[in-house]
Amino acid sequence: MSAKGPIAMELMAMCGYSMSNEADYDRLPELIEHFYNIVKASAPDMCAQYSLAEVTDDLAIALPLFFVSCLGIVVGPLMDTLTTDHPLWLLVVEVSWRCQKTMMVLDSHAVLQKLAATIE
Repeated sequence: MSAKGPIAMELMAMCGYSMSNEADYDRLPELIEHFYNIVKASAPDMCAQYSLAEVTDDLAIALPLFFVSCLGIVVGPLMDTLTTDHPLWLLVVEVSWRCQKTMMVLDSHAVLQKLAATIE
């Protein structure tokens, strides 16, 4: 678990917050494995150094970072200027539950705790 590569970033964009059906998020481990196997068929040398568990952990790490940076740093100042009935608030609602569900399915909290233990 060391944020080795872009596979997890591609997965974050693909399934971290893009699915609208909540039940699809429960299939994330299966979807991640399917994607990993496609990459592995194309780049077996890379996958020999970057396991499925590492890809999954990297995604679990990337999502909270995205969530905090996007909503807090990028969107936050913009939201200060919007009226409470502005339609952009719907974006915050949609992205929030999707990121939350992904973080729960991937157990981001436990992965981050494991990572923190290596740097304490």
